[in-house]
Amino acid sequence: MFDFSLEANFSYLRDNLEGLLDNSPELFARLFSLGHTIEKIENLDVSELLRVGLITEDQNHWFCPLFIFERDRIFLVSEKKGTNPLEVFRPWKEEVDICEQFFLPPKRMAKVLDLGGGCGTYGIRAASLSKAHVTIADINPRALQFARFNALLNEVDSSVTTVTSSFFDKVTGHFDFIVAGLPYRPSPPNSPSKIYADGGTDGTHFISKALAEGSNHLSSGGEMVVCAMVLGDVDKNVLETRIIASNPNREPKIAFEFRQLQGHQRVFEEWWIDKVGTLSSSERDWMDSLKSKGLTHFHRVQVKMRKLTGENA
Repeated sequence: MFDFSLEANFSYLRDNLEGLLDNSPELFARLFSLGHTIEKIENLDVSELLRVGLITEDQNHWFCPLFIFERDRIFLVSEKKGTNPLEVFRPWKEEVDICEQFFLPPKRMAKVLDLGGGCGTYGIRAASLSKAHVTIADINPRALQFARFNALLNEVDSSVTTVTSSFFDKVTGHFDFIVAGLPYRPSPPNSPSKIYADGGTDGTHFISKALAEGSNHLSSGGEMVVCAMVLGDVDKNVLETRIIASNPNREPKIAFEFRQLQGHQRVFEEWWIDKVGTLSSSERDWMDSLKSKGLTHFHRVQVKMRKLTGENA
């Protein structure tokens, strides 16, 4: 387990990471993202990476016990995939590809909340690229340890604060922009699941709750954005149907935009079997229950909720 009590020289640590990235992006990815052991590179300074434990070594090789993601010279340290139910979620390349622009505030210097922010993927991008003032909220205290470490590593610690919170419970104030990175994976009832993964039996539990409460934490004209995989039939996703149906006369007045991304649709049963292998009897019952409700496909959906200003409400 990574020791956050060690005092890192973060400027030197960045130099080490950038040196390895510039020397060989391929080896950087193999070591930090793919978890491979690589042969040492002669005359490359990794002394601070070694001192704080971001890499280990034997006589001829380097190995990284953590996961380090890089995009736009922003470095994000998190945990490798394992069996710990409190494991910190890693930045997922496919999701970042889709969300990196969608999850940036539309104006600079915005006040931003990264809800369910984990290790700080999108909050730290907003602070780095948009000069935003960011609050990262997560229910997992260890995730926030990584978020604070990553803020220091990317030299945005003066613009980033963290708060341990379930949804908005400990969040105060109003925000120009809220990013909600919440669990959305459907899970069978009473099944063991990682803290970042379980989105309830149909995957919408946390997202629906966040969208229902989010407008109370938006400034006038502010926006909340969500990107998720959502169940539905072959054509439509259930989240859009439910949100529209539940918000005809809502106060404060809000507007929703839904974008269902083409090319990101999967038959849910096939996707689940790819993840877990053979279905257990309880998983089969759960899957049959979803099918009986017409929930057969997984859709990649982007949702934007905007709090209307007085003249537009």
